[in-house]
Amino acid sequence: MSLMNRDAHGALPELPTESFDLVLTDPPYLFGNAPRVRKEHMPALDGSRIRWPLVFGELYRILKDDRAMLLFGHASTFMRLGPEISAAGFRYCTDIVWVKPGPVNFLQCRQKPLSRHELISVWSKGRLRYNPDEAKGPGGPYRKRIPTGCSFYDVERRSSAECLGGRYMTDVLFAPNKCHFRKGERTPHPTQKPLELVGRLVRAFSYPGDLCARPLRRLGDNDGRLPGAGEGVHGDRGQQGIRSND
Repeated sequence: MSLMNRDAHGALPELPTESFDLVLTDPPYLFGNAPRVRKEHMPALDGSRIRWPLVFGELYRILKDDRAMLLFGHASTFMRLGPEISAAGFRYCTDIVWVKPGPVNFLQCRQKPLSRHELISVWSKGRLRYNPDEAKGPGGPYRKRIPTGCSFYDVERRSSAECLGGRYMTDVLFAPNKCHFRKGERTPHPTQKPLELVGRLVRAFSYPGDLCARPLRRLGDNDGRLPGAGEGVHGDRGQQGIRSND
């Protein structure tokens, strides 16, 4: 694992072309006025300072063909950034909904409903490369009988499918948010992400031996390691992180 403690604007152009197999990032997602956000959190959340055409253009350049870019955010994030992501050459593929056990945004509880979800927007450079077997979640074995239609004499034919464990990943994932972390796992960052969720996303959109890029590093792990990259859930992926000095 390599971590560059530099601004992404200067670090990204120095990375080799088509050298990464996955981009996973949590960009600052507030633009313009952000009412009722704690002042100490604004440096981590203010997206107005980012030169987005440069960032997405460089991410497209360093990503190999038929590879994915995943971004955490909200619908408002992608309404603002979607055109610039598309202009860089990326193709929109799907969204994954992260459902949180604890609500957030209590400072705005009288203006709108509390939030208990976040989106992971999936984009690709070319065709989407997906790893369905490593993306599977827990689940016990089962056997399912599948009707295959009726014959001319109305005799129903059936076949069966057997699963020996695990379930294919859906586009709705359940994972704890920061208020449900153990005290020793929490970092000062206001939008810290759960390692188990990040690790599953890494496994779902990369393969052993792949190299993952983490620009605008705000995923919130304690020491910069990405699960599934170097250490953690899967130790068979490499990682290059870029963290802003502020």
